[in-house]
Amino acid sequence: MRIAALDIGSNSFHLIVSHVNPGGRMEILDRAKEMVRFGETLKSGMIAPDVFRRGLDALRSLKRIADRHQPDALVAVATSAVREAQKRRGIRARRSR
Repeated sequence: MRIAALDIGSNSFHLIVSHVNPGGRMEILDRAKEMVRFGETLKSGMIAPDVFRRGLDALRSLKRIADRHQPDALVAVATSAVREAQKRRGIRARRSR
């Protein structure tokens, strides 16, 4: 089974793609990191439009990397700063693009 995991942090987004064998042992197939710096503007509870676009671009780039490995599952988690931001619905609405 192949699993892609995406960590959406306040400053950077991380992707790791792994093959998990039947015994549960993981072999890392790929990893990538994009610097987004959401934290620069989150003090106000808002993600600035230019930072929001930068985040979407990063997500698209990381998803392309994950898709090359044809994962059976892609799991994403976000830091509390992102989950609590006022534009969080915009991020979730665009997640499948």
